[in-house]
Amino acid sequence: MTTPSSTTILSTSSSSPSTASSTSSPFDGVTPPPHLPRFPIGKVDAFIEGGASCVSVPDRTLAVFKNNGILYAIDNRCYHSGGPLTEGDIEDYGGTLSVRCPWHSYHIALETGEGLYLSIDGHVKSKGVKQRTHRIEIEGNDVYVYVSSPESTGSKLASDHYEPKDEEERKRMGLGARLPLPDNMKPQT
Repeated sequence: MTTPSSTTILSTSSSSPSTASSTSSPFDGVTPPPHLPRFPIGKVDAFIEGGASCVSVPDRTLAVFKNNGILYAIDNRCYHSGGPLTEGDIEDYGGTLSVRCPWHSYHIALETGEGLYLSIDGHVKSKGVKQRTHRIEIEGNDVYVYVSSPESTGSKLASDHYEPKDEEERKRMGLGARLPLPDNMKPQT
């Protein structure tokens, strides 16, 4: 298991203040895979209802969405062309909670990472899993993420293409250096 070296909430955006009284995850009550690294990503109150937060963890940049008191984490860069999903809109798309990429309006299911499209017959259908999702866990007021990767799952997804491999590649992609982990978010030993 990887030891967390840096986790930082980079930005939070929302059109409305928080209205949820409790926060959960779609994985509540499900035991996480033991081989996934777990990182602290903030306090429950840091995530705004109806908003998106860009969270940096070692080797990945995540989009964390809060909708109806539930937190979802996916890779921040859209599988199609690398658009920043934290700038996208959360929508009900054919009965599936999704984020619409701000660049090309691709819809991605928040819970599963499936690419969604409107078929010729007028029904929303899946292109299959395209976007990497990450399990959120809440303990008290602390939020943690179990980070999935091609190495941990044995399979590569389309969104993996837009994750920088190292600090040099981060600079080439214009992402800048990772920020240091604040003292109140350092892993407990």
